[in-house]
Amino acid sequence: MRLFATLTLSDGSRLKADFYVFACGPWLGQLFPVTVGDLIRSTKQDIFFFGPPAGDSRFTDEHLPVWGDHGKRFFYGIPGSDRRGFKVADDTRGEAFDPTNGDESSADDAEAHSRICRSRFLR
Repeated sequence: MRLFATLTLSDGSRLKADFYVFACGPWLGQLFPVTVGDLIRSTKQDIFFFGPPAGDSRFTDEHLPVWGDHGKRFFYGIPGSDRRGFKVADDTRGEAFDPTNGDESSADDAEAHSRICRSRFLR
């Protein structure tokens, strides 16, 4: 069965499709309060990107694995691609976070821990 639901956009134009995907990230609950509401709770996780020295390929996806540190907090790392460096992130769930008005500065201990994780690969 095809549904052909119509979606009216803010400029008055309409879209008609069988399915829609709303990739709203942490704003999903705010954009659909009746449908989603409190089912999704945004929390803050600090993310850090480190750029290796020019020409250093040790941190590309060819040489560096994806890793996870399941300690008191959950830190993980992803190798860089397209010469963008690599990512170290704290994915520990915390208190609710307002993605529009929340303080986006990093927690000092998260930054310090991410640098410790990074140093393990810079030997």
